[in-house]
Amino acid sequence: MPSADMDVYRLDVGRNDGVQVKNIVGAIANEADINSRHIGDIRLNDDFSTVQLPKGMPAETLKHLQNVYICRKKTNITLFEGELPARAPRKPRSGNKPRHHDKSRPRRRDDRGE
Repeated sequence: MPSADMDVYRLDVGRNDGVQVKNIVGAIANEADINSRHIGDIRLNDDFSTVQLPKGMPAETLKHLQNVYICRKKTNITLFEGELPARAPRKPRSGNKPRHHDKSRPRRRDDRGE
């Protein structure tokens, strides 16, 4: 549920396009000159994404963002109408690499940067 001072926008880019949250934040922050702290919840779906932005975004800013490309696809950003879809479960990480350093394995000299 968006906060009272935020509007929800729909972007025509999603997971299937290879988009990540950082791509959306970077594009909006750079192209619309909106501080990343003012960008709210971002939800990635397979074919589209939603983002919360401050209410009262100027029409010219929205028009500019509609022509911005993220991951080689035009955003076509529009004000989102209706109910937000439930958060999709995250896909499991690919590969067998541990997320962090395996503490059960002794560190080599190289691992400490010496």
